[in-house]
Amino acid sequence: MRNAILLSFLILFTSPSRAQTAGLMISEVHAEEEWVELVNAGTEAIDTGAYFLCQFPTYASIQGLNMVAGNRLLAPGEYLAVSFSALAPASGEVGLYVPGTSDFGDADSMIDYMEYGSGNHTREPLAVSNGFWESGAFVTTPASGQSMARASFNVFGPDNWEAAEPSPGAPNGIVTSVDDNGALPSGVTISPVYPNPVRDAASFDVHLARTEQMRITLHDILGREVSKIYSGSISADESFRVDMKGLAGGMYWIRVEGETFSRVLPLVRLN
Repeated sequence: MRNAILLSFLILFTSPSRAQTAGLMISEVHAEEEWVELVNAGTEAIDTGAYFLCQFPTYASIQGLNMVAGNRLLAPGEYLAVSFSALAPASGEVGLYVPGTSDFGDADSMIDYMEYGSGNHTREPLAVSNGFWESGAFVTTPASGQSMARASFNVFGPDNWEAAEPSPGAPNGIVTSVDDNGALPSGVTISPVYPNPVRDAASFDVHLARTEQMRITLHDILGREVSKIYSGSISADESFRVDMKGLAGGMYWIRVEGETFSRVLPLVRLN
């Protein structure tokens, strides 16, 4: 299991801004492999197709890009990774724009941004005016094979990004590989969490064709373990309850680990 991304103290920008803290956001960038991961950090489903990515001077709608992992229709807490060949391996920028954008120089149309390798890219001033970024600041380009992963969806700026092992289509910091959210082996079925979003408690079902040792844990948005839901053996059909009382509103993930599979389930707690 890859190490969770470590954060010290993250400071929100205090200048006037239109920075969003929910909705569609940039989650991970792998410049070397030319893909960008987005996350639905809100509480309602998002059709991502008409949103735009920018690496000046290239602008591309999500629906026109090849999917690396996930689906274009994102439920709360779900991820989508898309191929974006405009990315430069050593230095570049990624802007996220609202659906139907026609003027990419309009700050009101940009909803998220990051830059790496060097500062002062073309669209940086828009991000600075919106409170997404600091002038001249940038994320250090990681070593070959690594991606740049966002640690929190409530914080903006380069200090909120770290070099990481790639996890396209899955939460940053708590999964070992894309296989954790790939196809389940034959005989294993895991239901979505319901209800989702939730206020007090949610449930999900696991069906196994044979007995397996399992560990089920709840993690917060930073990948930190919040609680242990279950540890032991199960067989046949089991239902698990997730108690969310007393937890802050926001995104969480349930990690389900068996002997032959691993799965991460998104869960949003309402305030």
